[in-house]
Amino acid sequence: MKQSFFALTTASLVVALSLSPAGRSSPEADLREAALAWDAGDYVTALNEYIRLLNSPSAADVLEPIAVQTGELYRTEEITRDGLARASARTRV
Repeated sequence: MKQSFFALTTASLVVALSLSPAGRSSPEADLREAALAWDAGDYVTALNEYIRLLNSPSAADVLEPIAVQTGELYRTEEITRDGLARASARTRV
């Protein structure tokens, strides 16, 4: 009985310490969790968390890491309009 009470108390303390005063985890922890979801292929979860973070007061701090993770930080150039037509370095569409 004492062991289960101790385990429950310890688990509650760990959870309480990992949460910010508002009852939510920190933006850094949320960003890590979203990145883990992204890496695991759970893009829906990751993108929902990224959207929530980008709508939060910490948006300026998380914008670049999210852009790097999702590939949006890099400039791209369209080489075919529909992905079916072949294009080479010598031809421009």
